[in-house]
Amino acid sequence: GLAAAGESLRGELRKTGVHVVVVYPGPVKTAMADAAMEKYEKSRSLNAMPVGTTEVLARKVRRAVDKRQARVIYPGSYKMSRLFPGTTRWFLDRFTPGFKK
Repeated sequence: GLAAAGESLRGELRKTGVHVVVVYPGPVKTAMADAAMEKYEKSRSLNAMPVGTTEVLARKVRRAVDKRQARVIYPGSYKMSRLFPGTTRWFLDRFTPGFKK
């Protein structure tokens, strides 16, 4: 919902000189993310999940602002999820590990 609001806002403000960058962050390595991942059962899909770094995400956001880009999707492998949301939902429903009991 927030992404859709940001995308719409960019369109509404297009001719005002105000630039909106919508950031689609995927998993990024932080202490909080590590603690959250500990709550899931171990699985191959969890281990195979692309994870970014805060440093790279920050550089990409800064570059997008400087170049007036529309959006940042990071890690880049998550670009397909924006293009094919139904397929992404199907994969997530089948391969997201459950919480530990």
